Amino acid sequence: MKLGQRLQEDRNQKSWTQERLAETLNISTQELSKWEASNGYPNIDQLIQISNLFELSLDTLIKDDSDLKSKIAIGKHQSKTTNAWGLCDPLAG
Repeated sequence: MKLGQRLQEDRNQKSWTQERLAETLNISTQELSKWEASNGYPNIDQLIQISNLFELSLDTLIKDDSDLKSKIAIGKHQSKTTNAWGLCDPLAG
């Protein structure tokens, strides 16, 4: 199940509106709507907040969403590249 579907189902189980969940997460309803439609994804801090709010493991939130797992892997790779350049930069000068 994609993260957006899970988020919408869990929100509905609590009988929460998008407005209430968005306010709880300190985001706009437009941002939440994007997440629920799988047109955007929360950052890692927001994923942790969602995990705690709905008492779900991070694994449960992301394991069936291949697009999200791919974005996490790309972000992880970019972070390593940035760190590598940051370490090499003082040697260049």
